[in-house]
Amino acid sequence: MIKSIFFDIDGTLTFAKRPNFEVFRSVLHNEGLKNVSLKQAEWAFKNTAKIYLEQGWEWEEKPDQIYRDLNKMQLEYCGIVPTEALVDKIQEAYKDAKNETLFGDVVPTLQLLRSKNLVLGTLTGGLKIDMEHRLDVLKIKDFFKFIEATGTKEFSKP
Repeated sequence: MIKSIFFDIDGTLTFAKRPNFEVFRSVLHNEGLKNVSLKQAEWAFKNTAKIYLEQGWEWEEKPDQIYRDLNKMQLEYCGIVPTEALVDKIQEAYKDAKNETLFGDVVPTLQLLRSKNLVLGTLTGGLKIDMEHRLDVLKIKDFFKFIEATGTKEFSKP
């Protein structure tokens, strides 16, 4: 008998309205840094995604800092000297899950599973603090008894 169900978050419960590298590039263009191509921004994100997944655990003591550090690396990959003000603007563009939305069947599915007294949880990549915040903003956090993320662990999910 099934007693619990764990979900991935990105691509399972939620999806990005636009890829993050497009959001990043839009901020750069708004700041007058129009020489960064979409391909260059995507390349910068691919390079830092590997760091995030394989080394995110190194930020365990300061989980909010990982995104700022990754944004600085992405800027450097694009040939831009990072400033705190520019990183602030990039962070603001991602704030409060503005770019995230739920798949249409998520809430009805979670309601149905909860009505069957199943224990629900998430097991996802990324940072727990970020996942909790995003689920809260998207108004589904209360469905989950467990929210686990591998971003500050020395392993990633299989």
